[in-house]
Amino acid sequence: MTKNVRYALIILVLVLGWLFSGLIINSDDTDESLSESDQPENLIRVQVSDIAEETYSPSLNISARTEAFRIVEIKAETSGQIEATPIAEGEFVKAGVELARLRIDDRSFRVQEAQAGLDQATLDYEGTLKLLAKELVSEIQVARVKASVDAAKANLEFRKVELSRTLLRAPFDAVLNERKLEVGSYLQPGQTFAELLQLDPIKAVALVSGDEVLDLERGAPVELQLSNGDVLLGELRYVSAKADVATRAFRVEAFFENPDNKVSADLTGNLIVPRAQAKAHRIPASIVSLNSAGDLQVKWVDQDDVVRASEIVILHDDRSSLWVSGLPEKVRIIVVGQEYVSIEEKVAPIPRSIESSE
Repeated sequence: MTKNVRYALIILVLVLGWLFSGLIINSDDTDESLSESDQPENLIRVQVSDIAEETYSPSLNISARTEAFRIVEIKAETSGQIEATPIAEGEFVKAGVELARLRIDDRSFRVQEAQAGLDQATLDYEGTLKLLAKELVSEIQVARVKASVDAAKANLEFRKVELSRTLLRAPFDAVLNERKLEVGSYLQPGQTFAELLQLDPIKAVALVSGDEVLDLERGAPVELQLSNGDVLLGELRYVSAKADVATRAFRVEAFFENPDNKVSADLTGNLIVPRAQAKAHRIPASIVSLNSAGDLQVKWVDQDDVVRASEIVILHDDRSSLWVSGLPEKVRIIVVGQEYVSIEEKVAPIPRSIESSE
């Protein structure tokens, strides 16, 4: 084979190779363009969660403080020197227990004197009745003697009462909170000896606004959460019918059993009062956004995977989640990616539980 023929064959092979490679490239480009045209549009993926309307039981949370059910000052009804104080401050006493004893002085003798006077008056009356039977005295004289008997009885009762007043007793089950005087002090009538607190039941007092008081009813069950974590269950027994002139707030009182006097007066806590139930959704606080008007909204996805939004009203905030109204009864809320999509935009929803999104 001549040199020229060999060169011609080489050139022919190169030309054929170039032509063949062009066909392959064109075929690849055509396939690639076809595959791109067959692909679906690129959609933003968002994570969604299906939620349904629930029964929401709201409550009114009010700052409150405890008060004694009754606070009574024990005052002297007679004069005398304090002879004994058997009950220590802070000690619980039952009704009728002796708190203090005054010196009797001559009171017991006055009782004996009054008893003797009654005995004498009774004898005189009996003798007069015998004389009346013999018609030796008139009925007027008998009436006078009878009056003397009644006066003697009254005097005896007065002397006994005066003697009993030397003992100061607890009028009800209570705690001797403070003793004003000690042994040896002289008490005058009307002077305070001690202060008693009745702590069972314990009373919780709170102030509410005019809007809040409309939802409160006497007899409603309430809960008292104390600052130390203790919880008491009780009943709302008093709702003021008139606001305080200075604060414009209404006073409410609830009562709780406190058999061991464990809860003291003047403790702080929260009074939880149930309110009327409502239908609402519980959602993560992180998914709430603002619309163009500045109102709160939540974005969700409809059955066609199109983004929608509903204005909401927050009913309650418990830190990690919100109770809201305004959403459809059953709805797919966007829990991740809501900030990257617009209303009426079609998206690619990916199911996700609310718990995993928090």
